[in-house]
Parts: sequence; C-alpha cells; structure tokens
Amino acid sequence: MQVAPVPERLGKYRIESTIGQGAMGVVYKAYDVDIDRPVAVKVLHSHLLDNDSGKESAVRFKQEATAAARCMHTNIVTVFDYGITEDAHYIVMEYIEGINLRSLLREEKRIAFAQAADIIFQVLSALEYAHSCGVIHRDIKPANIMILHNGHVKVADFGVARLENSDLTQAGFMIGTPGYIAPEGRCGDTVDARCDLYAVGVVFYEILTGNRLNAEKLLNRNDVKNDLAGVIDDPDIAQKVYELLITVLDERPDMRFQNATEFLQQLGLILSPDHKHVPDTDELAATVLCSITNAKPETNDQAEITQSAISQIERVLVTYVGPMASLLVKKYARKTANLNELLDAVAMHIPTSVEQTEFRSTITTSGLTMTSSLSSKGTSGAKARTAGASKGFDLPEPVQAEVQKLLALYLGPLASRIANKMQRGARDWQSYTHLLAEHIPNTEEQKQFIQKMSALRQR
Repeated sequence: MQVAPVPERLGKYRIESTIGQGAMGVVYKAYDVDIDRPVAVKVLHSHLLDNDSGKESAVRFKQEATAAARCMHTNIVTVFDYGITEDAHYIVMEYIEGINLRSLLREEKRIAFAQAADIIFQVLSALEYAHSCGVIHRDIKPANIMILHNGHVKVADFGVARLENSDLTQAGFMIGTPGYIAPEGRCGDTVDARCDLYAVGVVFYEILTGNRLNAEKLLNRNDVKNDLAGVIDDPDIAQKVYELLITVLDERPDMRFQNATEFLQQLGLILSPDHKHVPDTDELAATVLCSITNAKPETNDQAEITQSAISQIERVLVTYVGPMASLLVKKYARKTANLNELLDAVAMHIPTSVEQTEFRSTITTSGLTMTSSLSSKGTSGAKARTAGASKGFDLPEPVQAEVQKLLALYLGPLASRIANKMQRGARDWQSYTHLLAEHIPNTEEQKQFIQKMSALRQR
C-alpha cells in the first residue's frame, strides 16, 4: 500500500504528526486552532473510495463516527466532529495520552489480578452504555482498549460497530478479529451484545495469563482452571473468576451473561463483596507510567537530550504537573529529535495555554536554548533498567513497608506500585535505591531520599 503524504491541514485542524494506521484509515495527531486543544484525526484511506465498494466504505466510515458519537461516556473515546473535504473523509476524536492494552501486555507480560479486573470493569462499563445506545462494538481486543496516564480506560475504534436499523450488518460473513470473535460470529450469523461480552472474556483471560485463549483450552476446562489458579493467589477468588469466564465463554449465547450489567455485577461481587466496586485508577496509572519509563527505546536513529537538560526541564515541569514530570520528560526524550520538540511535547500536559507559555519562557531564561546540543546519554537509565532486569532481591515485609512509606513522601499514592516494580528489577539495595530515586522529579529530593534509604538500611 502506498503511504499517502501527511496533509498540512484538514478543515480547521492543523496536522502535526502521524500516530498510526490500519486497514480503514490513518490517524494523525492534530490541533484544533479555534479552541486551542490537541485532537486525533482519523482519515479514510483514499484507495477505499476508488474501488467498486467506495460508496459503502464511505458510509461505513461515517457509521463509525455516528456509533462513537452516540456513546458519550467516560470510558469511550469521544468523537468531536466528522468532515469531508475534496481530498478526504475524516473523523475528529479526543487525543489520548496513554498506551493501548496490547502494548502494555508486551511490556508487562502479565498484569496483577486486581488491575486486570479493574481494566475489564471499565471496559464493561463502556459496553453497558454503548449497548444501551443501540451500539455493538464487534471488535473488542487489547489494541482497542486504551489506558490513560491517569488510570482511566477508554474503548476505541468503532470501525465495524453494528448500529440498530443499519443495513451494513447483514449476516453471511465474519466481522471482527479472529481469536476474539464469538462462535456465532465465526459462523457469519447475526450477532448481538453478547458477542462483545464473549470478547471481553477472552481479553480478561489474556490479561491474567499473558496468553491468548484457544479452542483447545476451552474444550479442556481444567486447563483454564489450572491457569487461573497459577496467577491468582487466593484459591476462592481463582474459582470464582474461573466460573465467571466459563459462563461468558460458553459457545451458546443463551448460556452466557445476557448483558454487560450482569457481567459487571458478578465481577463486582468478586472484587468488592461488601460494597459497590470502584476501580483503583492510581494503581493502573502507576503501571502505565512504569511501563513507559521501562520501555525499550525506539529502534529508529534518534537523538536524546543530555541528562543535565532533562533534570532542568523536570525541575520546571514539576511545578505544573507534579510527580508525573520526570516520567513524561524521560518518555518524550526518547521520541523527539531536538529540544524544541521535547518542550512542545511535555508542554501539552500543562493544563492552560497561559501556563504553557510561562513554562517555555522559564525554560528559555534558565539557560536552555532551542539549539541545545543533544547526546545519547539522556535515557540510559531506561536502558539500564531494561537490560539489567532480573528476578529482584528479597526484602523482609516490614522493610518493604518502610520503603514504600518513605517513597510516598515524594510520589504519593504511586509509591507502592513503583516500589514493588523496581524491587523486581534491582540487583541489591544500592541499585534498588537509585531505581526508586529516578522517579523523584526534584534533584535535591532525590539526594534526601538516597540518604534516608541509607539510614534505613543501617537500622
């Protein structure tokens, strides 16, 4: 497929960069100049309009916008606009800062039960609302589940969604992604909301075990039970999750949960038997941020800012975004080619345009210029953590608690998750201390923390 050139503008939207592309279209990061905010713009591939089914492709693309626009929900990516120019059909959506579940699973391999369940809980909340609006997603899979930096989950890509009264959903062919499609969908039968719930069950198993569910596993239920018992510490909870999955993955739609509400209620009873369950977004946020920090650098040839410049930017940025500053700067230092791009990227996380301008001004007057030299040392910490990852070293539980309490003075609710994760990658007390200190934005506070950790070790 020939890659189309990146347009400078689409309507009132200024195109800034390419985010990704799929079979239906390409997605750009753009800027709405009228109301001063970043957006994502999905553009239908032009070659889909040129063939015999071009009219149907255009109608289906608009149906995607219509389906998502019906669903104004906190766990669904919001659609702002739909437009047609002489050259393109496009959908304008909220710009998401985070990571899709597929990428997170590649980094984390497996995710702790509580966090896996909270991801599924939020996906089900999204589907409960979408189904009530007459929208069936039909392509639930890890790549279409976004986890934001704040721990909130959003369902994306309604490209093959089924709308009530639509004439683009005839039976007779398979729609969706193999491996996540319910049996009735694989046969080409007309599907309903229960096919989305089946896909959620497949995703849940994959998050918990790190492996895709296959037909052989489903035929031998003991294998599924043993897999879950191996990753969920509490035998009682493991049994309840097994029963939940066996129900939602039944070949017969009538034997599954009949709607997302039933699925949510059963999952909620497992997670919080005594009260209404509320997902722990702080824990999910910590997992996402740690994954970004520990991710392997991009393979393309890129320049990376000096450690001195990183420290200076972090010290200024922390006054606007808090403890996230260090992680954001490290993330974008790997992806940007010069200081100007780096500052633009991190500034997008500052709430108001006035504060963004103030941030840039402070950086300039502090001695960093737009032509600062760059080197390859900027993100060596991330490389070292990836390369040096091991099984970690043992700490007595009381000492673990003391470390988490100490780190919480600097990082707040993220401390527990970060402390546990860094312990798995540390060789000894010294490397553990420095891995933790890297997450503290302020250089002086890093030094204080290191001193306190030294004192803690000597007790």
